[in-house]
Amino acid sequence: MPDVDVSVAAVMSAPRYGNHISRGSVEKSLEELSIPLQVYTGVFWHHVLTDLFMEAVYTHDCEWILCFDHDTILAPEHVINLLTHAVKHDLDALAALQPKRASDDPLFSMISGKFDESILQVQTAHFGCTAIKCDALKDVPHPWFWEVPDRDGMWAKRAHTGEVHPIVATLHDSFANFVTCDADIWFWHNWKWSNKKVYVDCSVRVGHMEELVSYYSGPGKIERVTYGDWMKIQQQAQNASDNDRPEEVAREAGHNGHQGGGSAGDAGPAEKPSETEPQPARYPC
Repeated sequence: MPDVDVSVAAVMSAPRYGNHISRGSVEKSLEELSIPLQVYTGVFWHHVLTDLFMEAVYTHDCEWILCFDHDTILAPEHVINLLTHAVKHDLDALAALQPKRASDDPLFSMISGKFDESILQVQTAHFGCTAIKCDALKDVPHPWFWEVPDRDGMWAKRAHTGEVHPIVATLHDSFANFVTCDADIWFWHNWKWSNKKVYVDCSVRVGHMEELVSYYSGPGKIERVTYGDWMKIQQQAQNASDNDRPEEVAREAGHNGHQGGGSAGDAGPAEKPSETEPQPARYPC
C-alpha cells in the first residue's frame, strides 16, 4: 500500500474496444492496492474524463485523483511510488515518465533542467498515469478540456478556404503560444494559467502499449516494426515498383501527371476525377 493516508479516486476514460492487456495491468495493480477503478466510456474521451474528475472532487470529496489511460501498462509499485511522492512533496500534479508511441520522446514538454532529475517540473504532461490534487483542480476554471484549431480554423497544415469564425482569432489573441491545441494540452495550459504546477517523476517509468507488425522481409528473416513504419515501408516498395515500370505502362496507369496514351510532351493537364471515381484512401499512423 502507498505510504500515505489519503482518499483516492482512480479513474479511466476508455473506448468501447481497447487493449485488454494494458488495461488489465492497471486493474490488477489497483486491485492489489485495494483501490477501485472507475471506468467510463463515451464518444469524446475528454468529456468522460471531465465527468470522472467532477465526481471525484464534488461527489466523493476525494483528496487525490489517479488518472490512467487504457493503453498504459504498469505494476503496483508504479502506483505506490507516484502517489507517495505526489503527497509527500505536496505537488499539484505528478505524472509518471511515459514515452510517446513509436517515438523515443517522452510525453511531456520541458521547462528547464535535466531529463535525469528524479522529479522534474514541466509545462505539459499526460493522463496515462498521473496523480492530481483535488484542491488544486477546484481552482481551475472550466472547461478543463478544450480543443482549439489554428488561426485558419484548421486542425492540420493545409490550404485555407472559407470564412473563419472571429472567435478563433479572439482565442489565439488571448491564449497565445500554440498553433493548435488538443484537449489534453489545453488542460495543462489552463493548469498553468491557474498558477498550478505539474511535474514528471522520472523514477516512475510506465509503459505505453503499441502494436507491432511482424512480417518476412526476406527468406526466413522476421522484422517487427510499428504500424506507421510498416506503412512507410509499403509506400517505399510501391514507389520503387512504380519507378521500375515501363514508361508507357506508367502513363496508362495515370502516372507522370497526365492521362491517356499520348506522350509526356503533348499531353495536357490531368483531368480532375469525377465524383463517382474512387478517391485515394488515407491511413492514420
